[in-house]
Amino acid sequence: MSSIVKEPAASAATEVRPEPITQAMLEECQALIQATARRVALRQQIVDRLDAGATIDDGRLTALIHEHSDHRFTYHKLVALLGEVRVAELKLQVEPTLNRQLVVLAVSEEELDNRAG
Repeated sequence: MSSIVKEPAASAATEVRPEPITQAMLEECQALIQATARRVALRQQIVDRLDAGATIDDGRLTALIHEHSDHRFTYHKLVALLGEVRVAELKLQVEPTLNRQLVVLAVSEEELDNRAG
């Protein structure tokens, strides 16, 4: 699997520059990422309790588990069915899927000092 880290693009002086990404935007993004992690943990807690037969307090909200299934064609399952050679041939015929992930990182004090001076 190939991984590429895309740094901020350097634009020519004659190009129209996009608006800067503010610290407020990055902080909000980081807060939402953290909230998502809390949501995932709470969701799992609720699912575990429902699976165990827990009741739900009376009120305007309720919860249920909706299940569906699909067929996932993983590499290992395909190799088991078709053989490694055939899977390699098929893989050559399929365009790779590009996945992009935004990573928001805290900058160290040392790096901030280096940028400033």
